[in-house]
Amino acid sequence: MKKRFLIYAALLALLPFFLVASSYVKKKSAWERVQSHIQKVQLLHDSKQKRQSINCLVRQEFGKSDPLLLGELCSQTFLNKEKEALKRLFASRSFTGNEAAEKRYAFITASENQFDFVEGNTQDAEGVLECELSLLHPVEIDTSDIKKLLNQIEERSSGPHLFFTDWKLTRKETGLGSEVYELNLKMLKREYHS
Repeated sequence: MKKRFLIYAALLALLPFFLVASSYVKKKSAWERVQSHIQKVQLLHDSKQKRQSINCLVRQEFGKSDPLLLGELCSQTFLNKEKEALKRLFASRSFTGNEAAEKRYAFITASENQFDFVEGNTQDAEGVLECELSLLHPVEIDTSDIKKLLNQIEERSSGPHLFFTDWKLTRKETGLGSEVYELNLKMLKREYHS
């Protein structure tokens, strides 16, 4: 009986140790979860700060809207090589008249072969104004016009961002044998404001 009493007394003496150890393990795991949650929140905060700083830089760089940009695009003339070739043809003494060449020259020099954009869906959210732009009618261009257009849009350092959302280029046959394409495009104009 004495042995049994000693065993019970030893177990009873160890009981507070087990209770304290159990409590310590539970609190430690709870603190580890809290610490893990704090680290996740810190990472989210850091990534949000980084995105905001990048957005601020983009707004500073492209925040100044260029109201003349679309005017510049719409006033561009295309097919200048073909236009010059037709002028030389008309100026030559051997030219007796050609209705097709005269119609072609009239089309090239008319406003029908210039950009004319229509504004579509407009969205304004978080300091960013987006507007869809579509060509009212296709235009005819050559390879040098394509390069000039892409350089003009891509190499701007200020003004709104322009993104092509639809670019349809179809090769077109002309009587002069030059490479001419019919271009129909849609763009997204993105402006930044406070």
